[in-house]
Amino acid sequence: NVQLNFIRPQSLEISNDPHKSVDVMLTGSRNKLDNLSSLDLVATVDITDQRGGERVVRLADKAQIVLPQGVRIDGFQPSAIAIRLEPIIQRELVVDPKVEGKPVDGYEVYSIRPNKSTITVRGPESRVNALQKAQTETIWLNGHKETFVAANVAIDVSDPKIDLLDPILSVEIVIGEK
Repeated sequence: NVQLNFIRPQSLEISNDPHKSVDVMLTGSRNKLDNLSSLDLVATVDITDQRGGERVVRLADKAQIVLPQGVRIDGFQPSAIAIRLEPIIQRELVVDPKVEGKPVDGYEVYSIRPNKSTITVRGPESRVNALQKAQTETIWLNGHKETFVAANVAIDVSDPKIDLLDPILSVEIVIGEK
């Protein structure tokens, strides 16, 4: 079992979730093979020559593994991997503070004001364009009866292919009497 490490074109991102590892059949002396650990083996797959779109990468042609002398690769299982390369784009998303709970009886929330109205995200075009807004982690209102600022509130974008360029903000919760 060998980990895959993709080297991709700078302006493109892999937007699907290809295999992270593959099985590799190796041939060599028993002594050299016994000394190999799957932790030592990484297959570097250079796809910098590929253009955007759906691609099938034949590992025998593209994967490189550093092996001891006298050990050679006989094959990969699976022998090819499907990848989707998409342009990397950047976009502004509206911040949507998520609040739960209620202030103390007799008090109510007058307004919720994040210190930034938008944040910037970057990632594969289809995944970035699928996002409607950027929701914050939950801010709890229980027990509050006056205005407060929730500092260091994280943005909750669960897609691991999306990078948040400014992932933390503060939110002012204005609370007063009903």
